[in-house]
Amino acid sequence: MLTAALFLTMLIAWRDRRHVDFIGLRYAFAGRIAGTIPAAILVSMITATVFDVLFGVLVVLAVAFSLIGPRLSPTPRASICTGALSGFMATTAAIGGPPMALLYPHEDGRRLRGTLAGYFLLGATLSLIALAIVGRYGRPEIALGLTLCPGILLGFAVSGALTKHLDRRGARPIVLALSAAAGFVVLWRALG
Repeated sequence: MLTAALFLTMLIAWRDRRHVDFIGLRYAFAGRIAGTIPAAILVSMITATVFDVLFGVLVVLAVAFSLIGPRLSPTPRASICTGALSGFMATTAAIGGPPMALLYPHEDGRRLRGTLAGYFLLGATLSLIALAIVGRYGRPEIALGLTLCPGILLGFAVSGALTKHLDRRGARPIVLALSAAAGFVVLWRALG
């Protein structure tokens, strides 16, 4: 998942590079480092079933936090804290977006996409390096991630025409609903 996410964020970061909040990005990435290290250690010590349960729970919690969590602004302290939570979630469950999205609730879609893409480009690279160090990322995972890239290219090509429409209407409810559904499916599969 992180291999595919890295490829997607490279594309989005390039498209929306003029709208990135580099100051907020710097603090968030410092937090990301702090959250990634314990997550990589945890992932190296758990079984696949426990991992699936952890993944499902983190996704559902991230959606709940996005819905009822506090409205934040990208101050240095908030950026570091949400970066740490995002780093932990991204390394364990490949979903670090919800905490970071809370920092930019009222921003223009281009600024939100550009900043988050820049953050995830750096963050996914860090998470993959940490997982490789603990022996949980190598050739098989790279090969599986690359199988997702044709779909990512197609989706990215289509997204260019849709971003203006979604910026006006808001994609947040759709993203949260799909994320929650994915989390519940993983939990059902792991516990069923």
